[in-house]
Amino acid sequence: MNEVIGKTMSILYRYRQMIINHKLRPYGLGSGQHIFLINIARHEGINQKDLTHLVKIDKATTAKALKKLEDSGYIYRQCDEGDRRYNQLFLTTKGHEMMPIIVSTLGEITDSLIEGLTEEEQNYFSKCLDTMLDNALHVVDQLRNEK
Repeated sequence: MNEVIGKTMSILYRYRQMIINHKLRPYGLGSGQHIFLINIARHEGINQKDLTHLVKIDKATTAKALKKLEDSGYIYRQCDEGDRRYNQLFLTTKGHEMMPIIVSTLGEITDSLIEGLTEEEQNYFSKCLDTMLDNALHVVDQLRNEK
């Protein structure tokens, strides 16, 4: 059963990413960049280090995604007056205009993936995913502490 759950989660993740990439490609957004836009929109002025921690993605991937978003005109950086070592991240007008499209697109994709599930099944599934995420975070914290 464990093998089936892991395999299914992996396939579901890859297919969901394929759908997201297909739907956001016309806007010049690539794999995973929407995650950064959403979180910058929620936390305007966040710095790169805190954003990396927030989205649970490594520093190198964050740096590449932010560079692409900046080059595409979705975000801009501004020197943090409190700590000049850091840049604060903000959405441009283009970035703000993109947010409703991203939110709508992700909602449509989720709706298509949960189609056929009752509300009770959706709630149960959500609780299961939360438990699995908590378990994964605990294991990752243990791994980090081993280093």
